[in-house]
Amino acid sequence: MEILKDYHRKYLTLDEVCNLCRCSKKFVYKWMARGKFPGVTRVGRTLLFREQEIERRLANGCLLLP
Repeated sequence: MEILKDYHRKYLTLDEVCNLCRCSKKFVYKWMARGKFPGVTRVGRTLLFREQEIERRLANGCLLLP
């Protein structure tokens, strides 16, 4: 049932996240390695990010550039 809950959520690609956060891919990869980037799902070689989680973190100021 957990899969069905995620089915209707919108996901963003790495490029979309970089545009939304105004950051580089290198920054996203570093934060992912540190466990600080939320809502990441890997489908094969493609990274998908939950849009709702990214927007929530941006609104709270948690994804600000160092």
